[in-house]
Amino acid sequence: MDAQLIQEMYDSFPEDELKEFDTFFIGDGSQSLMKKGSKKTNNCQLTGISSVADLIIERTTEESKFEDSLKDDLRDYIPELSISSSVEDYFCKTKKDIFDVFGFVELKSKRLEGRPFREVDLIVSKDDRYLLTYLQSTGIVDFGVYDSIAQLRALSDLGFSEARFVQTDCCPLCEAYDGRIYNIDNALSLVTSGKHLVHENCLCKFIPVIRKRAEYVGAFNVDVESVYIGETLVENLPLEYKDELYDLIPMLEYDKVVFNTYREHAKSFTAESDGALLVEDGKTLHVCSDYLRNYSSLDYLQCWLSSEDSYTCLDEVLDEKVKLEDVYYLNGRKVVEVDGIYFDIETKERLD
Repeated sequence: MDAQLIQEMYDSFPEDELKEFDTFFIGDGSQSLMKKGSKKTNNCQLTGISSVADLIIERTTEESKFEDSLKDDLRDYIPELSISSSVEDYFCKTKKDIFDVFGFVELKSKRLEGRPFREVDLIVSKDDRYLLTYLQSTGIVDFGVYDSIAQLRALSDLGFSEARFVQTDCCPLCEAYDGRIYNIDNALSLVTSGKHLVHENCLCKFIPVIRKRAEYVGAFNVDVESVYIGETLVENLPLEYKDELYDLIPMLEYDKVVFNTYREHAKSFTAESDGALLVEDGKTLHVCSDYLRNYSSLDYLQCWLSSEDSYTCLDEVLDEKVKLEDVYYLNGRKVVEVDGIYFDIETKERLD
């Protein structure tokens, strides 16, 4: 750059402080600027800084301390648990709730014919009692830890190797972990060290992951062969989602819902449905019950339901788009866009 032009630019700044900045950026003034004394009242970006300490803003009132801005908002979502029972009783009840889903206590007692057993002895093992004694002796008082251990131990006793975390408390952190799949042994190793998987006092659920139902060999059934949920007949109901499906299936409004393994499902419907995991056949809905990419039959149904709800009033939405002249052309067809999906105006057909 021409030296005269540089000088003219420099002289064009009337204020001394602006000249200092100009000198700094041109390259020969950094030392003089950084050596200036600390001036806490100076609002300039670069002047008045001689150390890291000068970057810390002093607060004059107790309410505006810097530490206040570091408040952990998650604390507002962590419940203060008030559990009247002992650790042992609470642990036993939690395991029993999971065992009862699969009828495991009755099945276990049948395999021990000729000897009477107390229910608690069929639920809580010697290893469980040793672990509970050890954890309490080390000062672990968080019932969320014992809750997680009881659930994971129950699933492990039932023969599962993986568990899926399902949030139940609307906590933002739990929602972030919702659906995460854990190896049960790894998860147990963590929580039995006295830590929690998500946060303190977390009482969210773990459900078993059954990836290949047809090949699963266990001591109990993982499906209910036939059951009515409201007015809907359900075949092969996956027990691991029993509670969720009892709430969700009536919302689907089908006369019949059939769950099948991916192999059976694909054999019956791949040709006409292009590999869809859910296939509608009149008033019957066929659902794949295997996990694919860590998604389950519950996920497939929830997605199906949300999709059905989204387009219940599709005709009205499309007509409104046309009235607003929010119209496009795609591959020679006149279309409108709804939530990132294009529909043919004439046929109302979705275009992929």
